[in-house]
Amino acid sequence: MVTPIPALYGSGKLESKYTLKAQAVERLMMSNGNEEWDGSFRFRELSKNEKLRKLLSSILPPEQYSFSDEDRISYSFGKSSIEILAAKLGKIAEPVEAVIFPDYATIEKLIKELDPKKYRLIPVGGASSVTGALSFSKGKVKIAVSTKNFKRVEFRQNYVILGSGYTGMEAENILHEYGFTIGNFPESFEYSTLGGWVATKAIGQESNQYGGIENLIMGVKMIGSDGFYREEYVPRNSEGMDLKTLALGEEGKTGLITDVAFRLHKAPARRFFNSYFFRSYEEGIKQISKMKFYPSILRLSDEVETSISLDGEFDSPAKKLYEGYLKVTGARNGSMLIVVNNNVPPPEIPHKAISAGKSPAKQWIAGRYSRPALGNILWKRGMIPDTLETSTTWSNLYNVHKAVQQRFSDQIEKEQAKGIIMSHISHIYSSGACIYFTFVIWREEEQMKLLENVRDAIMRAFIENGCAVSHHHGPGRYLDKYIDEKIRSIRKRIYDPLFSED
Repeated sequence: MVTPIPALYGSGKLESKYTLKAQAVERLMMSNGNEEWDGSFRFRELSKNEKLRKLLSSILPPEQYSFSDEDRISYSFGKSSIEILAAKLGKIAEPVEAVIFPDYATIEKLIKELDPKKYRLIPVGGASSVTGALSFSKGKVKIAVSTKNFKRVEFRQNYVILGSGYTGMEAENILHEYGFTIGNFPESFEYSTLGGWVATKAIGQESNQYGGIENLIMGVKMIGSDGFYREEYVPRNSEGMDLKTLALGEEGKTGLITDVAFRLHKAPARRFFNSYFFRSYEEGIKQISKMKFYPSILRLSDEVETSISLDGEFDSPAKKLYEGYLKVTGARNGSMLIVVNNNVPPPEIPHKAISAGKSPAKQWIAGRYSRPALGNILWKRGMIPDTLETSTTWSNLYNVHKAVQQRFSDQIEKEQAKGIIMSHISHIYSSGACIYFTFVIWREEEQMKLLENVRDAIMRAFIENGCAVSHHHGPGRYLDKYIDEKIRSIRKRIYDPLFSED
Protein backbone atom coordinates (compact mmCIF):
# COMPACT_ATOMS: atom_id res chain seq x y z
CA MET A 1 0.00 0.00 0.00
CA VAL A 2 1.30 3.48 -0.93
CA THR A 3 0.67 6.17 1.71
CA PRO A 4 0.70 9.88 0.72
CA ILE A 5 2.32 12.11 3.38
CA PRO A 6 2.66 15.91 2.96
CA ALA A 7 6.14 16.98 1.82
CA LEU A 8 5.60 20.73 1.47
CA TYR A 9 5.78 23.53 4.02
CA GLY A 10 2.75 24.41 6.13
CA SER A 11 -0.86 23.37 5.84
CA GLY A 12 -1.57 24.66 2.33
CA LYS A 13 -4.57 26.68 3.50
CA LEU A 14 -2.96 30.00 2.51
CA GLU A 15 -1.95 29.05 -1.02
CA SER A 16 -4.98 30.74 -2.61
CA LYS A 17 -3.67 34.13 -1.38
CA TYR A 18 -0.57 33.75 -3.54
CA THR A 19 -2.19 32.83 -6.85
CA LEU A 20 -1.49 36.24 -8.43
CA LYS A 21 2.17 36.16 -7.40
CA ALA A 22 2.51 32.63 -8.74
CA GLN A 23 1.09 33.83 -12.05
CA ALA A 24 3.60 36.71 -12.06
CA VAL A 25 6.43 34.21 -11.60
CA GLU A 26 5.02 31.99 -14.33
CA ARG A 27 4.95 34.90 -16.77
CA LEU A 28 8.62 35.61 -16.11
CA MET A 29 9.40 31.91 -16.43
CA MET A 30 7.26 31.66 -19.59
CA SER A 31 5.52 28.67 -18.01
CA ASN A 32 1.91 27.60 -18.47
CA GLY A 33 1.51 26.55 -14.84
CA ASN A 34 0.39 23.00 -15.49
CA GLU A 35 -0.30 21.17 -12.25
CA GLU A 36 1.77 18.00 -11.96
CA TRP A 37 2.09 17.07 -8.29
CA ASP A 38 -0.05 17.06 -5.15
CA GLY A 39 2.88 17.85 -2.82
CA SER A 40 3.11 14.47 -1.09
CA PHE A 41 5.69 11.81 -0.32
CA ARG A 42 4.63 8.37 -1.47
CA PHE A 43 6.02 5.45 0.51
CA ARG A 44 5.31 1.79 0.45
CA GLU A 45 5.03 0.15 3.86
CA LEU A 46 8.35 0.40 5.68
CA SER A 47 10.18 -2.50 7.26
CA LYS A 48 10.24 -2.58 11.06
CA ASN A 49 13.26 -3.06 13.33
CA GLU A 50 11.86 -5.45 15.93
CA LYS A 51 15.10 -5.55 17.90
CA LEU A 52 14.94 -1.80 18.29
CA ARG A 53 11.27 -1.97 19.24
CA LYS A 54 12.10 -4.39 22.03
CA LEU A 55 14.88 -2.13 23.32
CA LEU A 56 12.79 1.04 23.31
CA SER A 57 9.80 -0.67 24.92
CA SER A 58 12.04 -1.68 27.83
CA ILE A 59 13.02 1.96 28.44
CA LEU A 60 10.10 4.15 27.41
CA PRO A 61 6.32 4.01 27.97
CA PRO A 62 4.34 3.11 24.80
CA GLU A 63 3.29 6.70 24.08
CA GLN A 64 6.93 7.81 23.90
CA TYR A 65 8.05 5.82 20.88
CA SER A 66 6.65 5.18 17.43
CA PHE A 67 7.41 2.92 14.49
CA SER A 68 4.55 4.23 12.33
CA ASP A 69 5.42 5.01 8.72
CA GLU A 70 3.95 8.52 8.99
CA ASP A 71 6.01 9.47 12.05
CA ARG A 72 9.21 8.00 10.65
CA ILE A 73 8.84 9.89 7.37
CA SER A 74 7.66 13.18 8.93
CA TYR A 75 10.65 13.27 11.31
CA SER A 76 13.22 12.31 8.68
CA PHE A 77 12.94 15.14 6.16
CA GLY A 78 13.18 18.92 6.30
CA LYS A 79 11.86 21.46 3.81
CA SER A 80 14.88 22.00 1.57
CA SER A 81 14.27 22.06 -2.15
CA ILE A 82 16.59 19.09 -2.58
CA GLU A 83 14.46 17.01 -0.21
CA ILE A 84 11.17 18.20 -1.73
CA LEU A 85 12.36 17.49 -5.26
CA ALA A 86 13.55 14.03 -4.19
CA ALA A 87 10.08 13.39 -2.76
CA LYS A 88 8.45 14.54 -5.98
CA LEU A 89 10.74 12.31 -8.06
CA GLY A 90 10.25 9.36 -5.71
CA LYS A 91 13.99 9.18 -4.97
CA ILE A 92 14.11 9.72 -1.23
CA ALA A 93 16.37 7.99 1.26
CA GLU A 94 15.25 5.49 3.88
CA PRO A 95 13.79 7.29 6.91
CA VAL A 96 14.84 6.85 10.53
CA GLU A 97 14.01 3.48 12.08
CA ALA A 98 11.99 4.91 14.96
CA VAL A 99 10.82 8.19 16.46
CA ILE A 100 10.95 8.74 20.21
CA PHE A 101 9.15 11.35 22.32
CA PRO A 102 10.99 11.37 25.66
CA ASP A 103 10.29 13.85 28.44
CA TYR A 104 12.25 15.24 31.36
CA ALA A 105 11.67 12.05 33.37
CA THR A 106 12.83 9.56 30.73
CA ILE A 107 15.53 11.22 28.63
CA GLU A 108 18.50 10.51 30.90
CA LYS A 109 17.66 6.82 31.34
CA LEU A 110 17.18 6.45 27.59
CA ILE A 111 20.56 7.94 26.75
CA LYS A 112 22.36 5.76 29.29
CA GLU A 113 20.94 2.65 27.60
CA LEU A 114 22.02 3.52 24.04
CA ASP A 115 25.47 2.53 22.81
CA PRO A 116 26.96 5.41 20.74
CA LYS A 117 28.78 2.88 18.58
CA LYS A 118 25.46 1.37 17.45
CA TYR A 119 22.91 4.18 17.62
CA ARG A 120 22.59 7.78 16.52
CA LEU A 121 20.00 10.17 17.95
CA ILE A 122 18.83 12.97 15.67
CA PRO A 123 17.07 15.83 17.52
CA VAL A 124 14.04 17.14 15.61
CA GLY A 125 11.92 20.16 16.50
CA GLY A 126 9.64 21.50 13.77
CA ALA A 127 11.42 19.74 10.87
CA SER A 128 11.51 23.08 9.02
CA SER A 129 15.23 22.94 8.18
CA VAL A 130 16.19 23.80 4.59
CA THR A 131 19.80 22.55 4.76
CA GLY A 132 19.46 18.77 4.76
CA ALA A 133 20.40 18.69 8.46
CA LEU A 134 18.02 15.77 9.08
CA SER A 135 19.53 13.60 6.38
CA PHE A 136 22.24 11.09 7.24
CA SER A 137 24.61 8.51 5.84
CA LYS A 138 24.30 4.79 6.40
CA GLY A 139 25.96 3.20 9.39
CA LYS A 140 24.42 3.46 12.83
CA VAL A 141 20.78 2.76 13.64
CA LYS A 142 19.11 6.19 13.33
CA ILE A 143 16.45 7.32 15.82
CA ALA A 144 14.72 10.70 15.58
CA VAL A 145 14.23 12.43 18.95
CA SER A 146 11.19 14.69 18.99
CA THR A 147 11.42 17.56 21.48
CA LYS A 148 7.65 18.05 21.71
CA ASN A 149 7.51 16.85 25.34
CA PHE A 150 10.14 19.30 26.55
CA LYS A 151 7.79 22.09 27.58
CA ARG A 152 8.10 24.04 30.78
CA VAL A 153 8.01 27.70 31.80
CA GLU A 154 9.96 29.22 34.69
CA PHE A 155 10.08 32.99 35.07
CA ARG A 156 13.07 34.43 36.87
CA GLN A 157 14.22 38.00 37.35
CA ASN A 158 14.48 39.53 33.84
CA TYR A 159 14.75 36.16 32.09
CA VAL A 160 12.66 33.05 31.50
CA ILE A 161 13.51 29.37 31.07
CA LEU A 162 11.42 27.69 28.37
CA GLY A 163 11.30 24.09 27.21
CA SER A 164 13.03 23.56 23.88
CA GLY A 165 9.97 21.90 22.35
CA TYR A 166 7.81 25.02 22.21
CA THR A 167 7.30 26.48 18.76
CA GLY A 168 8.06 30.16 18.38
CA MET A 169 4.35 30.98 18.26
CA GLU A 170 3.58 28.94 21.38
CA ALA A 171 6.38 30.61 23.34
CA GLU A 172 5.46 34.09 22.15
CA ASN A 173 1.81 33.57 23.14
CA ILE A 174 2.93 32.59 26.65
CA LEU A 175 5.16 35.63 27.06
CA HIS A 176 2.61 38.05 25.59
CA GLU A 177 0.28 37.30 28.47
CA TYR A 178 2.87 38.96 30.70
CA GLY A 179 3.73 41.78 28.29
CA PHE A 180 7.02 40.28 27.08
CA THR A 181 8.51 39.05 23.82
CA ILE A 182 11.45 36.83 22.88
CA GLY A 183 12.16 39.00 19.83
CA ASN A 184 12.97 36.19 17.37
CA PHE A 185 10.63 35.96 14.39
CA PRO A 186 11.98 33.70 11.60
CA GLU A 187 9.70 32.95 8.67
CA SER A 188 9.29 29.43 10.14
CA PHE A 189 7.99 31.00 13.41
CA GLU A 190 4.79 28.92 13.47
CA TYR A 191 6.65 25.59 13.10
CA SER A 192 10.27 25.92 14.25
CA THR A 193 11.11 25.34 17.90
CA LEU A 194 13.21 27.14 20.48
CA GLY A 195 15.74 24.31 20.57
CA GLY A 196 15.91 24.38 16.80
CA TRP A 197 16.61 28.10 16.86
CA VAL A 198 19.66 27.54 19.06
CA ALA A 199 20.85 24.49 17.13
CA THR A 200 20.71 26.38 13.81
CA LYS A 201 21.85 29.78 15.17
CA ALA A 202 18.61 31.26 13.86
CA ILE A 203 17.85 34.91 13.33
CA GLY A 204 14.44 36.54 13.00
CA GLN A 205 12.92 39.28 10.90
CA GLU A 206 13.29 41.89 13.68
CA SER A 207 16.98 41.23 14.22
CA ASN A 208 17.84 44.89 13.61
CA GLN A 209 16.28 45.55 17.02
CA TYR A 210 16.75 42.31 18.97
CA GLY A 211 19.72 40.60 17.31
CA GLY A 212 20.12 36.92 16.47
CA ILE A 213 19.46 33.98 18.76
CA GLU A 214 23.00 34.27 20.15
CA ASN A 215 22.05 37.73 21.47
CA LEU A 216 18.73 36.62 22.93
CA ILE A 217 19.71 33.66 25.11
CA MET A 218 21.51 33.45 28.44
CA GLY A 219 22.12 29.73 28.34
CA VAL A 220 20.78 26.26 27.61
CA LYS A 221 20.24 22.96 29.33
CA MET A 222 21.65 20.13 27.23
CA ILE A 223 22.28 16.42 27.56
CA GLY A 224 24.93 14.39 25.76
CA SER A 225 25.95 10.73 25.79
CA ASP A 226 27.53 11.19 29.26
CA GLY A 227 24.48 12.88 30.79
CA PHE A 228 23.42 16.47 31.43
CA TYR A 229 25.90 19.30 31.29
CA ARG A 230 26.04 21.67 34.26
CA GLU A 231 23.41 24.40 34.03
CA GLU A 232 24.79 27.92 33.77
CA TYR A 233 22.41 30.83 33.28
CA VAL A 234 24.60 33.92 33.57
CA PRO A 235 24.80 37.26 31.70
CA ARG A 236 28.34 36.55 30.49
CA ASN A 237 31.38 34.40 31.20
CA SER A 238 34.97 34.21 29.98
CA GLU A 239 35.28 30.45 29.67
CA GLY A 240 35.94 30.49 25.95
CA MET A 241 33.76 27.65 24.66
CA ASP A 242 30.92 27.40 27.18
CA LEU A 243 27.77 25.27 26.96
CA LYS A 244 25.86 27.94 25.06
CA THR A 245 28.63 28.10 22.48
CA LEU A 246 28.70 24.31 22.25
CA ALA A 247 24.99 24.28 21.39
CA LEU A 248 24.77 27.28 19.04
CA GLY A 249 24.75 26.41 15.36
CA GLU A 250 25.92 22.81 15.73
CA GLU A 251 22.61 21.38 14.45
CA GLY A 252 22.10 18.93 17.29
CA LYS A 253 25.41 17.13 16.81
CA THR A 254 26.75 18.12 20.25
CA GLY A 255 23.73 16.98 22.25
CA LEU A 256 20.01 17.41 22.86
CA ILE A 257 18.83 20.84 24.04
CA THR A 258 15.99 20.45 26.54
CA ASP A 259 15.63 24.05 27.81
CA VAL A 260 16.61 27.56 26.73
CA ALA A 261 16.98 30.63 28.97
CA PHE A 262 15.86 33.83 27.20
CA ARG A 263 16.38 37.43 28.18
CA LEU A 264 13.04 39.20 28.50
CA HIS A 265 12.08 42.17 26.34
CA LYS A 266 8.94 44.25 26.69
CA ALA A 267 6.52 43.59 23.87
CA PRO A 268 6.14 46.61 21.58
CA ALA A 269 3.09 48.75 22.27
CA ARG A 270 2.74 49.92 18.67
CA ARG A 271 4.15 49.44 15.17
CA PHE A 272 4.84 52.09 12.56
CA PHE A 273 4.72 51.17 8.86
CA ASN A 274 6.38 52.91 5.93
CA SER A 275 7.14 51.96 2.33
CA TYR A 276 9.48 53.61 -0.14
CA PHE A 277 10.90 53.12 -3.62
CA PHE A 278 14.32 53.74 -5.07
CA ARG A 279 14.87 54.08 -8.79
CA SER A 280 17.29 51.14 -8.66
CA TYR A 281 18.47 48.39 -6.28
CA GLU A 282 22.00 49.77 -6.46
CA GLU A 283 20.80 53.21 -5.35
CA GLY A 284 18.79 51.65 -2.51
CA ILE A 285 21.78 49.71 -1.18
CA LYS A 286 23.97 52.83 -1.39
CA GLN A 287 21.51 54.98 0.57
CA ILE A 288 20.69 52.39 3.22
CA SER A 289 24.38 51.88 3.92
CA LYS A 290 24.58 55.56 4.95
CA MET A 291 21.78 55.36 7.54
CA LYS A 292 22.67 55.89 11.19
CA PHE A 293 19.52 54.25 12.60
CA TYR A 294 18.06 50.99 11.39
CA PRO A 295 14.37 50.25 12.06
CA SER A 296 13.14 46.99 13.57
CA ILE A 297 12.51 45.62 10.07
CA LEU A 298 14.10 46.90 6.87
CA ARG A 299 13.74 44.95 3.65
CA LEU A 300 14.92 46.19 0.27
CA SER A 301 13.84 44.16 -2.78
CA ASP A 302 15.64 44.17 -6.11
CA GLU A 303 13.84 45.07 -9.33
CA VAL A 304 12.64 41.53 -10.10
CA GLU A 305 11.30 40.84 -6.60
CA THR A 306 9.66 44.29 -6.58
CA SER A 307 7.98 43.63 -9.92
CA ILE A 308 6.56 40.31 -8.72
CA SER A 309 5.28 41.98 -5.54
CA LEU A 310 3.51 44.70 -7.50
CA ASP A 311 2.10 42.37 -10.14
CA GLY A 312 0.96 39.79 -7.63
CA GLU A 313 -0.25 41.76 -4.62
CA PHE A 314 -3.60 43.00 -5.92
CA ASP A 315 -5.50 43.65 -9.15
CA SER A 316 -7.87 46.60 -9.02
CA PRO A 317 -8.34 50.23 -10.16
CA ALA A 318 -6.39 51.28 -7.04
CA LYS A 319 -3.40 49.36 -8.39
CA LYS A 320 -3.46 51.38 -11.62
CA LEU A 321 -3.45 54.63 -9.64
CA TYR A 322 -0.58 53.36 -7.49
CA GLU A 323 1.45 52.29 -10.49
CA GLY A 324 0.72 55.60 -12.19
CA TYR A 325 2.20 57.43 -9.21
CA LEU A 326 5.31 55.23 -9.33
CA LYS A 327 5.73 55.87 -13.07
CA VAL A 328 5.54 59.62 -12.54
CA THR A 329 8.25 59.41 -9.87
CA GLY A 330 10.39 57.15 -12.07
CA ALA A 331 10.24 54.25 -9.59
CA ARG A 332 7.85 51.77 -11.25
CA ASN A 333 10.73 49.58 -12.39
CA GLY A 334 12.78 50.28 -9.30
CA SER A 335 13.42 48.78 -5.89
CA MET A 336 10.88 48.62 -3.03
CA LEU A 337 11.81 49.26 0.60
CA ILE A 338 9.67 47.99 3.49
CA VAL A 339 10.17 49.64 6.90
CA VAL A 340 8.54 48.60 10.18
CA ASN A 341 9.57 50.08 13.50
CA ASN A 342 8.40 49.21 17.01
CA ASN A 343 7.11 51.76 19.53
CA VAL A 344 8.23 54.97 17.76
CA PRO A 345 8.32 56.21 14.16
CA PRO A 346 11.67 55.60 12.44
CA PRO A 347 13.74 58.72 13.14
CA GLU A 348 15.51 58.50 9.79
CA ILE A 349 14.33 58.20 6.17
CA PRO A 350 16.93 57.07 3.62
CA HIS A 351 18.09 59.83 1.28
CA LYS A 352 16.50 59.72 -2.22
CA ALA A 353 13.70 57.39 -1.01
CA ILE A 354 10.34 57.99 -2.71
CA SER A 355 7.42 57.61 -0.29
CA ALA A 356 4.92 54.89 -1.20
CA GLY A 357 2.56 54.89 1.77
CA LYS A 358 1.92 52.32 4.49
CA SER A 359 0.08 49.64 2.52
CA PRO A 360 3.00 47.56 1.13
CA ALA A 361 4.61 47.34 4.59
CA LYS A 362 1.32 46.36 6.23
CA GLN A 363 0.68 43.72 3.58
CA TRP A 364 4.19 42.35 4.08
CA ILE A 365 3.80 42.03 7.86
CA ALA A 366 0.38 40.38 7.46
CA GLY A 367 1.94 37.63 5.33
CA ARG A 368 5.30 37.39 7.06
CA TYR A 369 4.93 33.69 7.95
CA SER A 370 2.83 32.53 4.99
CA ARG A 371 5.10 33.28 2.02
CA PRO A 372 6.30 29.66 1.67
CA ALA A 373 2.78 29.04 0.35
CA LEU A 374 3.92 30.68 -2.90
CA GLY A 375 6.67 28.08 -3.19
CA ASN A 376 4.10 25.35 -2.65
CA ILE A 377 2.05 26.56 -5.62
CA LEU A 378 5.12 26.64 -7.83
CA TRP A 379 6.11 23.12 -6.75
CA LYS A 380 2.67 21.79 -7.58
CA ARG A 381 2.76 23.47 -10.98
CA GLY A 382 5.99 21.78 -11.93
CA MET A 383 8.60 24.42 -11.12
CA ILE A 384 11.53 24.21 -8.68
CA PRO A 385 11.82 27.15 -6.24
CA ASP A 386 14.76 27.53 -3.87
CA THR A 387 16.64 30.07 -1.75
CA LEU A 388 20.25 30.70 -0.75
CA GLU A 389 21.44 33.55 1.45
CA THR A 390 24.68 35.05 2.63
CA SER A 391 26.12 38.20 4.22
CA THR A 392 28.80 40.62 3.19
CA THR A 393 29.98 44.20 3.66
CA TRP A 394 28.17 47.26 2.32
CA SER A 395 30.84 47.96 -0.27
CA ASN A 396 30.52 44.41 -1.60
CA LEU A 397 26.73 43.91 -1.55
CA TYR A 398 25.86 45.12 -5.03
CA ASN A 399 28.93 43.40 -6.50
CA VAL A 400 27.68 40.12 -5.00
CA HIS A 401 24.21 40.76 -6.42
CA LYS A 402 25.63 41.23 -9.92
CA ALA A 403 28.03 38.27 -9.60
CA VAL A 404 25.28 35.89 -8.51
CA GLN A 405 22.91 37.10 -11.23
CA GLN A 406 25.59 36.54 -13.86
CA ARG A 407 26.59 33.13 -12.51
CA PHE A 408 22.94 32.07 -12.37
CA SER A 409 22.30 33.25 -15.94
CA ASP A 410 25.39 31.48 -17.24
CA GLN A 411 24.47 28.24 -15.49
CA ILE A 412 20.88 28.31 -16.72
CA GLU A 413 22.11 28.80 -20.29
CA LYS A 414 24.63 25.99 -19.87
CA GLU A 415 21.94 23.68 -18.51
CA GLN A 416 19.49 24.63 -21.30
CA ALA A 417 16.90 25.36 -18.65
CA LYS A 418 14.51 28.15 -17.69
CA GLY A 419 15.05 30.27 -14.62
CA ILE A 420 14.58 33.59 -12.82
CA ILE A 421 16.41 34.94 -9.78
CA MET A 422 15.64 37.79 -7.41
CA SER A 423 17.00 39.07 -4.12
CA HIS A 424 16.40 41.31 -1.12
CA ILE A 425 18.50 42.93 1.59
CA SER A 426 17.53 42.31 5.23
CA HIS A 427 19.17 41.85 8.67
CA ILE A 428 21.15 45.05 8.68
CA TYR A 429 24.44 45.75 10.46
CA SER A 430 26.66 48.83 10.59
CA SER A 431 29.23 46.99 8.47
CA GLY A 432 26.95 45.20 6.00
CA ALA A 433 23.84 43.08 5.59
CA CYS A 434 22.31 39.78 4.62
CA ILE A 435 21.49 39.37 0.92
CA TYR A 436 18.89 36.68 0.27
CA PHE A 437 18.39 35.12 -3.15
CA THR A 438 15.23 33.38 -4.34
CA PHE A 439 15.27 31.53 -7.64
CA VAL A 440 12.88 29.40 -9.68
CA ILE A 441 14.14 26.94 -12.27
CA TRP A 442 12.73 24.32 -14.62
CA ARG A 443 13.86 21.67 -17.05
CA GLU A 444 12.00 18.57 -18.04
CA GLU A 445 14.90 16.14 -17.68
CA GLU A 446 17.48 15.57 -14.91
CA GLN A 447 15.89 18.05 -12.53
CA MET A 448 17.97 17.06 -9.50
CA LYS A 449 21.18 17.56 -11.43
CA LEU A 450 19.91 20.96 -12.57
CA LEU A 451 19.09 22.02 -9.00
CA GLU A 452 22.41 20.85 -7.60
CA ASN A 453 24.41 22.55 -10.35
CA VAL A 454 22.58 25.87 -9.98
CA ARG A 455 22.99 25.83 -6.20
CA ASP A 456 26.70 25.08 -6.59
CA ALA A 457 27.15 27.95 -9.05
CA ILE A 458 25.57 30.40 -6.61
CA MET A 459 27.51 29.09 -3.61
CA ARG A 460 30.79 29.37 -5.48
CA ALA A 461 29.92 32.96 -6.36
CA PHE A 462 29.43 33.59 -2.63
CA ILE A 463 32.78 32.07 -1.70
CA GLU A 464 34.73 33.72 -4.52
CA ASN A 465 33.36 37.11 -3.46
CA GLY A 466 34.33 36.74 0.19
CA CYS A 467 30.83 36.09 1.58
CA ALA A 468 29.63 33.89 4.42
CA VAL A 469 28.60 30.32 3.56
CA SER A 470 25.27 31.14 5.23
CA HIS A 471 23.94 34.07 7.23
CA HIS A 472 21.11 32.27 9.01
CA HIS A 473 19.94 29.00 7.45
CA GLY A 474 23.06 27.13 8.57
CA PRO A 475 25.22 24.74 6.55
CA GLY A 476 23.52 21.40 7.25
CA ARG A 477 24.59 18.59 4.97
CA TYR A 478 24.25 20.49 1.70
CA LEU A 479 26.55 23.45 2.43
CA ASP A 480 29.04 21.72 4.69
CA LYS A 481 31.46 21.16 1.81
CA TYR A 482 31.86 24.92 1.33
CA ILE A 483 33.14 25.47 4.89
CA ASP A 484 36.90 25.79 5.29
CA GLU A 485 38.28 22.28 5.80
CA LYS A 486 40.34 23.34 8.81
CA ILE A 487 37.21 24.69 10.52
CA ARG A 488 35.23 21.56 9.65
CA SER A 489 37.94 19.44 11.27
CA ILE A 490 37.81 21.49 14.48
CA ARG A 491 34.01 21.32 14.65
CA LYS A 492 34.00 17.54 14.35
CA ARG A 493 36.14 17.26 17.48
CA ILE A 494 33.31 18.59 19.64
CA TYR A 495 30.56 16.36 18.22
CA ASP A 496 28.96 13.91 20.63
CA PRO A 497 29.30 10.27 19.46
CA LEU A 498 25.62 9.53 20.16
CA PHE A 499 24.41 12.54 18.19
CA SER A 500 26.73 12.41 15.18
CA GLU A 501 27.82 10.03 12.47
CA ASP A 502 31.48 9.90 13.48
